[in-house]
Amino acid sequence: MDRLEIELAHHGGKPQENGRLPVTYDQFQEYGIDRQAIRPAIREAIALGFTEITAEGRAGNAEWRKPNLFRLTYRPSEGERGYGTNEWRRIKSIEEATEIAKAARAAKPKKAKSQCGKIPSFRVEPPPPKTADP
Repeated sequence: MDRLEIELAHHGGKPQENGRLPVTYDQFQEYGIDRQAIRPAIREAIALGFTEITAEGRAGNAEWRKPNLFRLTYRPSEGERGYGTNEWRRIKSIEEATEIAKAARAAKPKKAKSQCGKIPSFRVEPPPPKTADP
């Protein structure tokens, strides 16, 4: 959460920038979070209602790599009335929050199906038969 707050501060704290906060895994690591703990921590923050991912990032080669874009739900953002959407308020007790956090950290994300090694099937339809012009 602190690293996302820092990113918002780098964007001037402007409500229109909340929701467009790019933070890479490398930036989380530089901040001191173990690389293996980043994804579970993000899942936990989302499940507890403190943040949301507004655009999924993508790992890969330099030209295809893209960071996740985040929005802090307890801060003002463009298109939202009031001082944030505050999804965290739906949690009524510490016990409930503990259970939600535990489940979120333990959840395994769905893996994307790899296209590597698959033979593409290009179906080419034959052109329609020519008809004689009258």
